[in-house]
Amino acid sequence: MTKISQIGGEQALIKRIQKAIKTSKDEVILGIGDDAAIIKPPKNKNKNIAITTDMLVENNHFSLSTHTAEQIGKKSAVANISDMAAIAATPKHMLISLAIPKDTTVEFIDRLYKGITKETGKHNINIIGGDITGSPSGALTINIVILGETSKEIRRSGAKPGDCLMVTGDLGKSAAGLHTLQHNPKTSKKTAEILKKAHLEPSHRLKESQTLKKLNCITSMNDISDGLATETKEICEASKVGAIIYKQKIPTTHATDELLKAIKKDTKETALYGGEDFELLFTAKKQDTKKIIDTLKKHTGTTATIIGKITKEKQIYLIDKTKKTRLKKTGYDHFKENPFDYKK
Repeated sequence: MTKISQIGGEQALIKRIQKAIKTSKDEVILGIGDDAAIIKPPKNKNKNIAITTDMLVENNHFSLSTHTAEQIGKKSAVANISDMAAIAATPKHMLISLAIPKDTTVEFIDRLYKGITKETGKHNINIIGGDITGSPSGALTINIVILGETSKEIRRSGAKPGDCLMVTGDLGKSAAGLHTLQHNPKTSKKTAEILKKAHLEPSHRLKESQTLKKLNCITSMNDISDGLATETKEICEASKVGAIIYKQKIPTTHATDELLKAIKKDTKETALYGGEDFELLFTAKKQDTKKIIDTLKKHTGTTATIIGKITKEKQIYLIDKTKKTRLKKTGYDHFKENPFDYKK
């Protein structure tokens, strides 16, 4: 293993990264290596620029005892691309900033970037710069900024009373995977592998987002990074509405169900509060839901499920069979106690 100091330090590492990164000359005027990057404006003058940023911190978002460098790179890219998917924007350019411990090896950084570039390569996202510094605390930190384009963004604020509340895919799998990694509960080998992969190598729903956008009937949208409860609250607050969630309709997989049954936890509660599923939560009029479900399945292979409805009353309720309770808890919060956490 090679120390960064052995290849010449920070500047040598930047040059090494620069050589490994390819950018589109049609879109990037000046990329990695200068004090600032220069990109060309959108060719379509009707498009606006979308910007998002997300930070991953060791022992908050990942653990080096469970994640490989490549998996950390992938997760950091996915988290940011998912934010672009949440507003139906197209990601175009990426800036990556790292705070790295002094004992980090060159090979680790190579593998970290490999995980990132595998994701950016799939979607023609240009890596155009960033920053590298030491981490006095010893915690590896990755901060990514993505610049994208959009002409018809889907915001959180468009939900209307009577709209159906819908999600893509299934929920709770990442939180179940984290528990599996930490506690190695008694489940089948196949279940353990499915759940671990969901947490270590998550996927975003960018393709699904673009498909939904083309239907021109989605009234609001969010990505599920901090749990269904939190993201529902965000849509309701932005739209100045309330919601009802039907607990039994929240989609979960057999693997998640098996794990949660083994550890005697509520599968649907995990789906509500676990986080890092990176599915899409969105709203639409009832008459459009069949078209949405059929189109998503046909063009992306992804399922969509109606899990509730938007209400005029500005409260969120959970209906479990015949029991109706006000949803007071939210999902993952970095400054509160969480049901699934690396520190536990």
